[in-house]
Amino acid sequence: MTIYYDGQDKLTPEQKDWIERALETVFRVEGLDQAGEVSISFMDDEAIRQLNLEYRQLDATTDVLSFPQLESLAEAKALDYLFLGDIVINLDQVARQAGEYGHSQARELSYLTVHSLYHLLGFDHLEDDDKQQMRQKEKVIMELLEEI
Repeated sequence: MTIYYDGQDKLTPEQKDWIERALETVFRVEGLDQAGEVSISFMDDEAIRQLNLEYRQLDATTDVLSFPQLESLAEAKALDYLFLGDIVINLDQVARQAGEYGHSQARELSYLTVHSLYHLLGFDHLEDDDKQQMRQKEKVIMELLEEI
């Protein structure tokens, strides 16, 4: 899987490593071993607020935005090449949430990467059943990452 970064100069080597391990773990668990690509951009509060307003008509900052190119995990598994889409992560929010939850920024960054990758694979959390399924998948991945 090729990862295209925008703003990677804002990351520490540890943070970049956590992102890549998070992606690789989701791909392995979900049985996605074909070639493909994903784009990850890093922004601050104001830049992501503007994107949130433009694409979701919400004038507020957020931690992550996902722009999927696929409808579902089943669709992803059927393709020879995966063009997953774009992930946009707010590094200001990463720092705040890491402090709020009492863990490292690298760990928060990996969680947001996992969360948004599942959005790219067609998962959502608008309905309770969908949210429960997505949270369970995230939990499995995060437990595996913490064992590494």
